[in-house]
Amino acid sequence: DVTVSCVIATLDANGHPLPFVTAGGGTGRPDVTTACSNLEAATYVDQIVVDKACSATDLLLKTIRRIHIFRNVKGAESRDTQMVSIVAVNPAAVVCPAPLVVIQCFENDSPASIRTITGLDSMAYPFVIDTVNGIPQRRVLRPNVSTCNLIATYSDTPVPVCKANCNGTVKILRQWTILDWCVGSSKTCSQIIKKMDNIKPTIAVSSPSTPYSVN
Repeated sequence: DVTVSCVIATLDANGHPLPFVTAGGGTGRPDVTTACSNLEAATYVDQIVVDKACSATDLLLKTIRRIHIFRNVKGAESRDTQMVSIVAVNPAAVVCPAPLVVIQCFENDSPASIRTITGLDSMAYPFVIDTVNGIPQRRVLRPNVSTCNLIATYSDTPVPVCKANCNGTVKILRQWTILDWCVGSSKTCSQIIKKMDNIKPTIAVSSPSTPYSVN
């Protein structure tokens, strides 16, 4: 039997966790050996045992009875039953993005752009860390995209950072709100996006092309 987080699981066409993902996100499958003939087919059939809304005291969403079916080329068939529990995200699994992000003044400050600039999801988005079959898994929470029982939004407030006529450096206070409709709560995360103007001016002289002296 196995328990899978709804936010991490890789789903099949019926919205159930796939059984053949072994690097986390799936339910695994029984080990199969054959005496002589090769396997011809490996399939599964799901029977829903429990299907309900989660709550603050019970994160269970669904329980599936999964029947794995293996058949060799001679038509001999074996079956194995597995119980799969799908649970909502535990609010404690939500992690805030990095509190400080420094980019250049000319760079776009959207979360997607920050992800591209830094190469790190943790700099751009809140995320979930959950354990699937003993393997830690991470899933980012992109703004205004429902992810299982969570949805993240953010708002930006410009913050003055220097004196008059100092327009190059900008700070943005980014406030993330992660709503959890299962538990009925929210979590807030604060980020400072610092846009720096610290690149030296480039001087280009069109003419003359060679040095000269005024002496």
